[in-house]
Amino acid sequence: MRTVQGSVTITYAVPITFIVLTPKLDPVNVVDGVSSTFSCVTSESRPPATVSWFKGIDDITAFSNNVTTTFITTSTLTYTPSKEDQGKRIRCEGSNGGTTVTTSPSVHTMHDPPSRPVFHLGGTTGPRITENSLSVIRGKSTSVACISTGNPEPTYSSWNGSDQLWTFIANTDTTRTCLASNTLNPTGFKEELRSISSALNIKVVCE
Repeated sequence: MRTVQGSVTITYAVPITFIVLTPKLDPVNVVDGVSSTFSCVTSESRPPATVSWFKGIDDITAFSNNVTTTFITTSTLTYTPSKEDQGKRIRCEGSNGGTTVTTSPSVHTMHDPPSRPVFHLGGTTGPRITENSLSVIRGKSTSVACISTGNPEPTYSSWNGSDQLWTFIANTDTTRTCLASNTLNPTGFKEELRSISSALNIKVVCE
């Protein structure tokens, strides 16, 4: 009698049950033009889960890389945010053919360095001074505002203390510098002080 033997390997499906997004912060501070990294790790699942990434409604999975070890998938997303990403939400989704699980989304808070200061005559809502050059009448009071944008809101120095508005009476030609600064605090990075300045040239004329 001839005996024939064979064997089969039995595998069983294990559904994905959770996925964890890192950093575990909401909001997440990012900086315009500076590369940011996020990671998502799935529960053990068979077959191993695939991970997809979304920024708002946009699929950004193409910027990620997946590694699977002992049926656990780790996905790393590296991309460069822009100012248009302010308030958008990053999330990841995991699936291995059954139920899709998703993380709670993290809101992007953009941290922007201060823009180069510009000058406005009379106050922040006054007309902009072109070419950073202003003619004033000798002995007459004049007010000029220094304006810069950024997030966090810039602070000012070397202009009129910490004030945006400088009111002065000029009797001779002079140059005044306005320095705008803020501190960027992107998630996962050290705080960074950013500063930028502009100079206003003042020419005195007789009435």
